[in-house]
Amino acid sequence: MKIQPPSPEIIQDLLTDNWHLRWQVIDLMHRVNLAFRDHARSSREQAACHHLGRRLTQTLSGPGDPNLHLVFTTAWFLGGYPFVFMLFNQLGIDDRDEFYPQISQLKKEICKPSARASLGDYFSRLLSSRETAVELTTSIAASLTIRLFPPEKALNLLSAIPDSEIRFAALEEFRRICSGPELGSYLLQHLEILQENLPLLGLLRPPLSDKLRQRCLELVRTALESGDRRLEGGGLEAVRNLKLNEILPRLRKPGAKNPEYLCARAHLGETEACEALLGIGRSWRARSRCRAFAGLAACENPEAIALLRKSARRGDREERGLALSALALNPSLEALETLFELLRQTRDPETRRLLLRLVARHPRSGIDPEKADLLAGCYDEHKLDPELFRALERFGPGTKWPEIVNRFRPPLSFAEQETALALARFYPDCPKLRPTLTKLLFDLDWSFSCRLFRRLSPHLAPRDLELILRFIRFFEEDQALSISERLKYLSEIEDFSEAMCLFLNQRPDTGRLLLKKIVQHLVQDGPPLYDLANSHFRQQPVALQKLILGLEDETEIEAGHQEVRLPLLVFVKFLTEISLPGGSAESIIVNRTRKYRGFFREAVCELLESWLDDEPGLHETTALPRLNQLLDLLRQRPGYDKLREKLIEHLAAVQRKSRELKIFINIARNRDLRVIKVRHIHSSSPPETRTQGK
Repeated sequence: MKIQPPSPEIIQDLLTDNWHLRWQVIDLMHRVNLAFRDHARSSREQAACHHLGRRLTQTLSGPGDPNLHLVFTTAWFLGGYPFVFMLFNQLGIDDRDEFYPQISQLKKEICKPSARASLGDYFSRLLSSRETAVELTTSIAASLTIRLFPPEKALNLLSAIPDSEIRFAALEEFRRICSGPELGSYLLQHLEILQENLPLLGLLRPPLSDKLRQRCLELVRTALESGDRRLEGGGLEAVRNLKLNEILPRLRKPGAKNPEYLCARAHLGETEACEALLGIGRSWRARSRCRAFAGLAACENPEAIALLRKSARRGDREERGLALSALALNPSLEALETLFELLRQTRDPETRRLLLRLVARHPRSGIDPEKADLLAGCYDEHKLDPELFRALERFGPGTKWPEIVNRFRPPLSFAEQETALALARFYPDCPKLRPTLTKLLFDLDWSFSCRLFRRLSPHLAPRDLELILRFIRFFEEDQALSISERLKYLSEIEDFSEAMCLFLNQRPDTGRLLLKKIVQHLVQDGPPLYDLANSHFRQQPVALQKLILGLEDETEIEAGHQEVRLPLLVFVKFLTEISLPGGSAESIIVNRTRKYRGFFREAVCELLESWLDDEPGLHETTALPRLNQLLDLLRQRPGYDKLREKLIEHLAAVQRKSRELKIFINIARNRDLRVIKVRHIHSSSPPETRTQGK
């Protein structure tokens, strides 16, 4: 069927939260690109594609638009890098040659199929130009750099901005979006970047070697003596995070009386600073109160907790958020109790998710049955809060969570599945959970049962070999589903792409991460995206290739494996790089189709091979019956070749040991019988015979 450029109204389907609609638009955009990319620029089809691309880029409100990665990916599939540059221009980047000499030649080089330049070179030119650079373009390019590139690459690009005002503003935005412990480690390995960008001192985290600590002390002193409030802010944050007590005399100088200095002194343990911050925290001005919260996070006295509790309940949105964050950092048990009290009282879903994140990262969080039971009050079988399960893993199962799991009946909802997976880590320590989790292993939803098996594997032992045998039989036997079971377990699932869309609808965060990974590859140096996806796809087993492409015959793979399937192959490539509890995103999607057993066999083989290597109980002769039973079950089954060979060698070694032991026992027994017989004959001979012998 001949493809026609779709109308711009299709873009509304792309911007919905439904991946079934999004996927159809992305796939159609790529097919339109393949159909008309060789047409003349003046043709009607090319004009329609260009108009569609412009309407697509106009949907973005700025560099911080939440759909940036989605629109970027779709624009690339529709028109390649020329449409990506159209997106940049739409966002306000003015990249004419009069401002950035010869940048048009660089853009042409990037658009070539075998380009020797990348978008990293393009942004480096925009950010590092001095004389003729446009300030607005530099600011927009900096904001895009933070969102499109990996943090380490973005940090290198931002460090090259010559204008200190724009660079410091960009670094502040970078800290707000990309802060994390891995960035602190990266900066410690690249101190030259830190030396040129002192506001980044706040990203450093302990522990530090003595040499690095001394170097950081020098940089902090430089920041505090600069007189620039932006540099001082980074230095004071480093003092709080790294506990640099050597800086305390500098913080006590008469001119250092502002709340930021008092906050740093409070984190170093000064009670006088805490008293001063309490006075500031009681101010009638909300802005003054908020400046004290960072220091009150280190004050464990009841007055500080009461003040933070009051602001967390009655303040405006910003004040409430800062007060709650301070309570999450406060090491006192009373602060944790306050967070749980607020969690019980809140009815706002967004506030509840925030509180769940905060209680999970509190310094006093740990296994606590009472608090785990309080978390059970937040459980909703019809709505999933990922933050709840992160908190659950910190506080343990308590007494109510096993009761919740014991009420599960198939088919399990998505929230019930995630609850069971979160509780699987407590399998060895909670006897009430074991029967239910063991029974859930045989759920007809393969994606869930395989993930649960992966989560339980570290807690299983050779005594559970009978359970493994049942699990193998359950998966390897071709059990046809009834009509009702198909409606329950396979609704909306017809092929891999349908399962992928359902998976991404259930996990919006994973969908955003997937698009981010695709964009990060497109903006950096590396192999062309088609070559990368094609190479990865060809390394997959043939059965998995057939499933992904929706083919029945192996001979059709080459015919169906063409550039027209590029979006699907790209998504598959980056789904394999996303790890979730119980397996990769790709394995979860594939198992949902119930058409491929490779990931299940891989999980079983990993567990059994580790047992054969490390478990002494399987080296005893008493394990022979069970091992022979396992060998009979694996005989002539595909996918177990390596495990079967290893099992045969192991059986031979155990049987050889058994025969050697039997021979040794027989030899010892016969020797004892001979000795007894000789003694008996000697003692029973007549006396005269013994005398004659003499």
